[in-house]
Amino acid sequence: MLFPVFASAKSAALKTSCLSHFGNVGKAYTLYASDYDDMAVIVNECPGQTPNSRTDRTWVQLLLPYAPSFSIFHCPADATDDQGLQASFDQDLVPGDLYSEYYTASLRSDVGYNFQYLAPIVSVDGIWEADPTDLSTIVRPGDMMMFADSAWQVTNGVPSGGGSWLISPPCRYAAATGGQEVDTITPPAAFGGITRTSKVLFAPSVGWGDTQDAENQYGGVWTRHQGEANIVRIDGSAKALTMDQIASGCNVQPDWTGKIYDRGAYIWSPR
Repeated sequence: MLFPVFASAKSAALKTSCLSHFGNVGKAYTLYASDYDDMAVIVNECPGQTPNSRTDRTWVQLLLPYAPSFSIFHCPADATDDQGLQASFDQDLVPGDLYSEYYTASLRSDVGYNFQYLAPIVSVDGIWEADPTDLSTIVRPGDMMMFADSAWQVTNGVPSGGGSWLISPPCRYAAATGGQEVDTITPPAAFGGITRTSKVLFAPSVGWGDTQDAENQYGGVWTRHQGEANIVRIDGSAKALTMDQIASGCNVQPDWTGKIYDRGAYIWSPR
């Protein structure tokens, strides 16, 4: 009879430890932003090139100077595959190469970045570039999500490979006055103003899938804590939410076909 009690206590302890780690990532993010005029951290330094560990740095690596250790990007509740040195596209990937090891491990961060709203990668006239958000323009930083628990790959409802450094929102478009569709991601539309622009958005996952074995079932977000995922808001506060709460305000449909019907409840986009 005690086994379920012990299991529940262990799960609660892992959830608390994970929240602490995520909170420290939030603090590192705040310190980074204070050094860069309140701008969101970019996804990587070479968005328009074929990146590798020698020429590029991911957002995780960019926050490392402000973090107590690399371990805060790992959730203790993640018992999936090793997040260390993995096979990747790096041309210089060799055993013992710390550049490659840190670069590849950063891609498996359990802390998934809400980058498409905070630091989208867009193509303007065929050139890919970072388009980070000015965090000071976000009116309600206590409501908007910055990070969430994530999974690298999900097969038949089971995560593997660690976490995913990037996560994608469940919805992208909202109906404006008169029924005209508005892109809520590509700046400056994210701040409520205009219809679709000519910018092309980099999207590793086009919304959320609708089948359990889809790799993009939840855009990379994963509930590691008894049906809840830890999140960090722009103001640095961290808490656990259910998947329904994370998708609140959005009519979730495959391929971003569902619309945002309540911008106030939708925690992915700036207010």
